[in-house]
Amino acid sequence: MGGDTNGGENISEDELNMNLRSDNRILTENCILVKENLTGRKALKTEHLQTNNPQLFWNMINNLGPKIIKNIPVGVVLDNGSLVLDARCVLKKRKTDLSSLFSGSIGFS
Repeated sequence: MGGDTNGGENISEDELNMNLRSDNRILTENCILVKENLTGRKALKTEHLQTNNPQLFWNMINNLGPKIIKNIPVGVVLDNGSLVLDARCVLKKRKTDLSSLFSGSIGFS
């Protein structure tokens, strides 16, 4: 494979790979710094909270962790093989499936 031309210069594949690795390392280091900076800011905000407002303190503590997504998947496959996307039908199907599972009416072989 021949060298690529970059502004009149021939660049070998090895040089391109070396540049890519260098740029990737720099990008990774910058991402780590940004993450540490954001985490540090949250820690500083928590340290400066007033203790006379416990509600605000605990709200801030709860925001430090990962975000929990509480969305219900919008589709379910019925017994006849059809896909239903209506949220009410999804909840109804789950309710009947779980209730039959916990009542022991589903047989396992």
